[in-house]
Amino acid sequence: MTVRRKGTARRRGLTRDKVLQLLGGNDYFGDAYGNGKQLDEENARADWESARVFLLPEFQKYNPGRTCWAAWKFDGADVPTGQKSFAHTSKTEILKQFPL
Repeated sequence: MTVRRKGTARRRGLTRDKVLQLLGGNDYFGDAYGNGKQLDEENARADWESARVFLLPEFQKYNPGRTCWAAWKFDGADVPTGQKSFAHTSKTEILKQFPL
């Protein structure tokens, strides 16, 4: 039986907003890494490197066939034809599928 550990992201210093941006690509309230030209890519990449091992499997468990924004951005994940980006999913939907 697997036990789901809550708070893993918080223990690693990731806020809810940072996790949402790593998964969906949008900084909804300006509390994560920024958007567009103001994207703090260096910190986002460092956080993704440390959080990938627990965020990606959990994300793919709830979103089969999809890849999160950070995997595309920093790992250079290939985008299969017809696959939708998670960036087009609303914040509410992300929170439903990936509770923090």
